[in-house]
Amino acid sequence: MKKRVLSALLALALVAGSIPARVFAAGGNAGNTAAGSPNTGDATNPALWVVVAAVCIGALVALVVWRRRKNAQR
Repeated sequence: MKKRVLSALLALALVAGSIPARVFAAGGNAGNTAAGSPNTGDATNPALWVVVAAVCIGALVALVVWRRRKNAQR
């Protein structure tokens, strides 16, 4: 019974996206190639988040410039 509950919770977490599937595909060792280094569970790509942040900041700057120009024309 305990195994069924745990496997149901694990499946629910995988479906919900709170646990990346690649962690389990790699045997719990996603992206860890160095021998002896601890596995933190964080296998995300920081460059992706830097690009996302830069795009968001650029969009905010463009919005502010557009609004100022729009208000200046009135």
